[in-house]
Amino acid sequence: MVTWSSAVMLLSWIVTVEAEVQITAAELYSQCCATCHGITGEGNGPSAASLSTKPRNFTDCRTLSTISDETAFKVIKKGGGANGLNSSMPSWADALTDEQIRMLIGYVRHFCMK
Repeated sequence: MVTWSSAVMLLSWIVTVEAEVQITAAELYSQCCATCHGITGEGNGPSAASLSTKPRNFTDCRTLSTISDETAFKVIKKGGGANGLNSSMPSWADALTDEQIRMLIGYVRHFCMK
């Protein structure tokens, strides 16, 4: 059984290796977020059904517009539990650089620009 911590460690290695070849925001999202949030950002990724709280739907632009980049950064970096949200959202502090987290925030915001 894969745990969040082992999955984050594996993804940390993947992201570290791929960072050397200039990984794109879309690739980061695909590797780190799509499993829960879905490839189209609707909160319907393959792991979403097994979570007690449905992952955030990034296509819900009304809700997304109320979340500042600073808040999104904190949640991605430290995880949901550290920010008063559901602990199903893991911390990516050990897997992603601050620059990569900012790239992800920009990519997530694109779901509301379509």
